[in-house]
Amino acid sequence: MKCWWQTLNTVDRLYFAWFIVLTAVVALQRNHVPVWTGFLALHGGVLIAISLLAWGATRDRYANFFHDWYPLVVFIVAFEEVAQLSFVFVPHWQDAYVLLWEAALFPEPPTVWLARHTSPMLTELLNIGYFGYFF
Repeated sequence: MKCWWQTLNTVDRLYFAWFIVLTAVVALQRNHVPVWTGFLALHGGVLIAISLLAWGATRDRYANFFHDWYPLVVFIVAFEEVAQLSFVFVPHWQDAYVLLWEAALFPEPPTVWLARHTSPMLTELLNIGYFGYFF
């Protein structure tokens, strides 16, 4: 009989590590996270869901299906969460650094260059690609 940890694949283990570390950060910095209890509940729920899907993946075809596809949904959750928790690590936006880097790298602002080289078809194609990121 396999231990529950052995039923996890590499992606499961990476997400497990990510949410455990982030849970520790939220718990330690709870004074700087307004809804820290919500984050802890979310992390606990995700960890339980990953464990159950990994356990059930070998026992049920539906659990196997969801186990194969859950990383896409969890990635969006983790990505959105980083935006909310970024101020725990750095208390201000980093826009000035990005603008300095862009100015050093490009002869003109990228938005100006893109405005000259865009077309309605390119815009639609890029919008489809951006929209597809969430699905």
